[in-house]
Amino acid sequence: MRTCAVLLALLLALPAQAATIAVARMDDGRILSLTDEVGPCVAGARLATLASADAMERVQGCWSLGRQAVLVAFLSGECVLVPVSVLRRPEEI
Repeated sequence: MRTCAVLLALLLALPAQAATIAVARMDDGRILSLTDEVGPCVAGARLATLASADAMERVQGCWSLGRQAVLVAFLSGECVLVPVSVLRRPEEI
């Protein structure tokens, strides 16, 4: 629960310019980036990008914060549930 509160505090403290606020390395090497930008998202969700391990392919989606995890629905149709505990600051990956 505390991690969720920290992530929410980061969201509220960010400037108006879009920024990557958290990243996660997926098991298959892909990198998930969560931004504070709305993009094509609705209902309070924010823009996410999933990049292949070689960064040659990217797919956008929308993320929202749950109690213990972040739910991401990608425009490709893929959905992932990412535990908040695996999220890192962008400079840590």
